[in-house]
Amino acid sequence: LHYRLATGHAARRGTVFSVRPGFLQGAEFGAFQPEGDETHYGVEAPDALAPANGGTLLLRYAENQFGAAVGYKGEYGVVAFGFPFETIPQSVA
Repeated sequence: LHYRLATGHAARRGTVFSVRPGFLQGAEFGAFQPEGDETHYGVEAPDALAPANGGTLLLRYAENQFGAAVGYKGEYGVVAFGFPFETIPQSVA
């Protein structure tokens, strides 16, 4: 998957920003909710990811600059997030 785990419990606020032009560009956005509500479950322990073997850092957590998503494009393409993909708000996805 072209990434390695950097650390667990990487962020508390859930705000990320893009570091790769063309990938979810714009200002910081809330990628997940640390506490759940009636429509979303909480993400209590997101991971920090680091690129490996040709991977590229795509997102960082705003509070500490840890890697939040890594991508790779070669013979195939893949994006790995340090938090559940389904927790990204529809307004962003």
